[in-house]
Amino acid sequence: AVADRVDLREGSWGEPLAAGEMFDIVVANPPYVTAGEVPGLMRDVRDHEPHVALADSGDGLESYRQVLGIAVAHLASPGRIAMEVDPRRAAQVEQMAREAWPGRSVHVIKDLAGNDRVVVAGDD
Repeated sequence: AVADRVDLREGSWGEPLAAGEMFDIVVANPPYVTAGEVPGLMRDVRDHEPHVALADSGDGLESYRQVLGIAVAHLASPGRIAMEVDPRRAAQVEQMAREAWPGRSVHVIKDLAGNDRVVVAGDD
């Protein structure tokens, strides 16, 4: 059963995780635009999503700093993390992941429109 293999937690960032707890896969879709970019988003996103789910508190990369810091402490080896990204920041997030995990594979996956959309890091 899936319930035996998936463990969902509710909380702010790593708050619900105990020290030393390890996971095989981490998937994240963090806020990845700046507050100043929110007005330029598509109406169906801008007008119906909570702004806290869209924008971080700084440069559009703050959420990735949080996610990567948590994942470094809680991602098993072998393990893998996949993070949705703004195509404009994909190269920066890719570099951040490379710095977080020297020696682990890091690559970017394109979406159906051909935009860099997911940064994946882990053991191959």
